[in-house]
Amino acid sequence: MKTIYLLLIVIFPATIWAQVELNLEDCLLAAVKNHPRAGDRDLLDNISANNQLNSSAMWKPVVDLNGQMSYQSDVIDLDIDLPIPDVSFPSAPKDQYKLYVEFRQTIYEGGKIKQQKEMEKISGETSVLKLDSEIDRVKSEVIELYFSIMSMQEGLKIHSLLLETLQEKKSIINSGIKNGLLMKSDLSLLEIEILTIEQEISKLNFQNKALLSVLSTKCNMEIAESDLFSPSQYSFSRNEIDRKEFQVFDNQKQFLDATVLIKDKSRLPVLFAFGQLGYGNPALNMLSDEFDTYYYMGVGLKWNIWDWNVTKREKQNLVHQSGLIDNQSLEFKNVISEALTRQESIIESREENIENLKLLLQKRQELVEIYESQMREGTIKAIDYLKVVNQEKIARINLSNEEIALQKSLANYHNISGNL
Repeated sequence: MKTIYLLLIVIFPATIWAQVELNLEDCLLAAVKNHPRAGDRDLLDNISANNQLNSSAMWKPVVDLNGQMSYQSDVIDLDIDLPIPDVSFPSAPKDQYKLYVEFRQTIYEGGKIKQQKEMEKISGETSVLKLDSEIDRVKSEVIELYFSIMSMQEGLKIHSLLLETLQEKKSIINSGIKNGLLMKSDLSLLEIEILTIEQEISKLNFQNKALLSVLSTKCNMEIAESDLFSPSQYSFSRNEIDRKEFQVFDNQKQFLDATVLIKDKSRLPVLFAFGQLGYGNPALNMLSDEFDTYYYMGVGLKWNIWDWNVTKREKQNLVHQSGLIDNQSLEFKNVISEALTRQESIIESREENIENLKLLLQKRQELVEIYESQMREGTIKAIDYLKVVNQEKIARINLSNEEIALQKSLANYHNISGNL
């Protein structure tokens, strides 16, 4: 016995040691993590952070360096004869040069800058939520692939067991032929059925390999044909709908509310300090023809006291946009609720079908045993036995497919509700 075990290890090392058991949750996490747009989150966070910093920078002074050189055809000239000898009024130079630093510092702006920063934060969070919502769509694709592969694997298992069973029945038919109970045509029919099963196994292997390749790409992970796909352990429960789309709708409304506050604050007066430090010819004395330094500073006030109700209408539009978002949110909720109701009906139907298919398979198995016994005794032909064997195979496949379909429906239900 030890020799047999050692021989098996030598012959099938990859199958024994390289086999990995996968579950749906790991595949979903891998698909989301390795989505081509997963890296967009960091980019969106950086954009939002920069926009918030830019909003905060509006409190910092604005400093500009300006330069100017000009020539004008005429200047101020006081052409007055003075009674004092050798004394005359100076005139401004026609060529003028100026280099100066100008600054402006906000002192009071009614809280618009703080509100603008809050809007940038909400906008950044909304962008990330939209991205996550788009990435989550890959879950539906992974669910479809995962359970399709499970169905293929179960089909391969059933066909392989049937192939093994039919090959074992060769000895029974050969014995029946020797004893004159069966004919050579019975053996031929069995061999044809074996070839048919082998073709079906080859077809399933090809389809399984193609699906594995797609899933491997989606999840960015190596998945071997020998890897096992474990059944999911989901049960039916009416969870609260927790979709990211609703968070997007809420954030969009928060953004509109913040915009309304900005509109209100835009009507408040703005108080600012200003000044200029420069060097030029002329400086502040326009009648001087010499280079000199100069400066001036002051405080300014800006207040739009009447805007012809533009702000009022803009705020009304924001309220209307908020109403549109409410309608979109309600429509989306109805769509999700309808999808969950349909999925719930499918789950109930599959659970009932499984019980019926189990009973049918049991009857088919009993019939196979009866026909096998009759074939041994030579009271029926191999073709009669093969018919009930095929019917039992179909019943087994139907039950397997329905059980996998139930797991898939449960996974879809949780995915639709946003709890997967």
